[in-house]
Amino acid sequence: MASGTATAPPTVRLDPDEHRAGAGRPRDPKVDGAVLQATRELLVTLGYRRLALDAVARRAGVSRTTLRLRWKSKAELVFDAVSPDPEVLRVPNTGSLETDIRGCVDNTVTLFRSAPMRAAFQGLVDDVRNYPAVRVALAEQIYLPSIEAFSGLVSRAVARGEIQRPVDPGVLFDVIAGSLLYRLTVSGEDPARLADQLVGILTAGLRCPDPAGTAGTAGTSATRQAGAHPVRPRSTTTQKGR
Repeated sequence: MASGTATAPPTVRLDPDEHRAGAGRPRDPKVDGAVLQATRELLVTLGYRRLALDAVARRAGVSRTTLRLRWKSKAELVFDAVSPDPEVLRVPNTGSLETDIRGCVDNTVTLFRSAPMRAAFQGLVDDVRNYPAVRVALAEQIYLPSIEAFSGLVSRAVARGEIQRPVDPGVLFDVIAGSLLYRLTVSGEDPARLADQLVGILTAGLRCPDPAGTAGTAGTSATRQAGAHPVRPRSTTTQKGR
């Protein structure tokens, strides 16, 4: 990150097609940016549970009504504020299974090392069950694209002969994200050491020959699994008033 005044990172919007607050004038991106930056700052100092929409509005210099027209709940606001730069979610294509896995692991460390993300994650996960719109956005904008991208990683490795067994890309994603999330948010131990070990373990395991002799189904399995996580279309009635 460059020194000087921090620039708000790109966000994955909860409703990327919506560009108006109600039926009135177009939303001002400067207002959105100020609110999201204020949310990130307050998450770090207060934590998710103590974060209040009134405090965010005061820090951003906007009215509570302005904030409420854009975000119906704290969960929706925090989701937008901590959603990662799309580059962090990118699955690399380096031509090597090991370096592709290394890139995925490094990107995950970057994502969960973010102070606002660490402050928000557990509370947001707890609240997501009460806000279907956030749950669907999380799946559609982060989880499902990640699974699709991991499916591509597996298929490319199969084509190169580096993977010779059926691999579920969703499981691969869960192993990387889950183990690093636990290290960063629960145990608090050095993520760099885990990252090195994780890359080695995963690469060796994925390259191990398939004793069942089903190498020819590996690519098919990866493609099938990438589409095995259906998500119901987002209801337009839940987004009105943003």
